[in-house]
Amino acid sequence: RFLPCLAETAKPITRLLKKVNKFDWPDNCETTFVALKQKLGTPSVLSKPDPQLDLIVYLCVSNEAISAVLVQERETQTPIYFINCLLQESEGRYQLLEKVALGLVHTAQQLQQYFQSHWVIVCTDCLIAKVLRKPELAGRMMAWSIKLSEFDITFEPRGPIKSQCLVDFVNELQPKGHFESDQWVMHVDGSSNNRGNGAGIILEGPTGLALEQSLHFAFKASNNQAKYEALLVGLRLAQEVGVKRLIYWTDS
Repeated sequence: RFLPCLAETAKPITRLLKKVNKFDWPDNCETTFVALKQKLGTPSVLSKPDPQLDLIVYLCVSNEAISAVLVQERETQTPIYFINCLLQESEGRYQLLEKVALGLVHTAQQLQQYFQSHWVIVCTDCLIAKVLRKPELAGRMMAWSIKLSEFDITFEPRGPIKSQCLVDFVNELQPKGHFESDQWVMHVDGSSNNRGNGAGIILEGPTGLALEQSLHFAFKASNNQAKYEALLVGLRLAQEVGVKRLIYWTDS
């Protein structure tokens, strides 16, 4: 429970315990068992939180697990609590930013007493903050944004990590290459007929996140005019979420 990345490390054994077939102990379970013994032999020393200091949250996700660590800045970064959670099958199909948001929601729910009594700083290099500010564009993000709104949470870029246990924590689950590309793709389609004028915008990020927005115009417009209006709205949306490089696709 208090080990970094425990859910991800123990995954082969956890799966084995859920099987109803004849028990078998494969090589990957033996490797996992040895790794767990090593972790238990050198556990991280957790500290009591200082009510006068901010809580700092680091989140890491993989395809099948979410982990988080709470730390405080003292002479060094001192770990307060570790959170580990295996994803359900449906959650494993979430886009990366959705997994990061889900990890923050799980952390806030399990450590509600800490989140309610401290200012919380979430250190991450993804665009979760910008997406949570526009929950109507991201489906299930709306419910998560409402849950997180009761806490005093700010988001900052991940800076240098000073504690070795946190370095190990981040390196073990850090998604490779997810945040290296900053290229987004925007698709726009407009329509005009007797029933009205409108357009649709899809903004796809490098992490697989897709933001969708539908527009209805209160004025008469041709198909091309509707697309141009949608393009302007899409560019404003891209600017709001911090897009630096954008490819625009249209059929006209």
